[in-house]
Amino acid sequence: MDSADEVSQRVHECGGTVAVGPLQAEQAGRPAMAADVSGAVFGLWQGEEHLGWQVADWNHLAPDVPTAAAFYRGVLGRQPSPRPDGSADLLVDGEPVVGIHCGTAPGWPHWQVHFAVTDADLTVRQAVGLGGQVLDGPEETPYGRAARPADPQGGRFSVIEVG
Repeated sequence: MDSADEVSQRVHECGGTVAVGPLQAEQAGRPAMAADVSGAVFGLWQGEEHLGWQVADWNHLAPDVPTAAAFYRGVLGRQPSPRPDGSADLLVDGEPVVGIHCGTAPGWPHWQVHFAVTDADLTVRQAVGLGGQVLDGPEETPYGRAARPADPQGGRFSVIEVG
């Protein structure tokens, strides 16, 4: 497994920026905040007592696909798997965990995190009840019933209903 320090060095070598870290977060792990060559901000996490990652089910990035694919291939050491529509997936243990797609929808961040939920409508109602807002949906999509809420601070994310 790569260390946060090694990956941060590769971010620099591949033209990205490391803004914070890596820092030691007690015994939990080592985080860093970086940006790729298009300015898309992302975090790095070297898990120790807290592995992380298992919470998010899917992420996608919406930049220039060839540029982003080359950057993340160099930083993460993973060859993107091209898709027929011109996008690409990054795989971990053979499973896609990141989709790289062309262009961004207005108002969307560069990265979009998707959480699998059992009931998208209930999740949106709970988000609103906790001070969030609904940006889109819930609506049926080819991938399942989905919505795009924002937390009380404006942090955007997506939820997708899985069966």
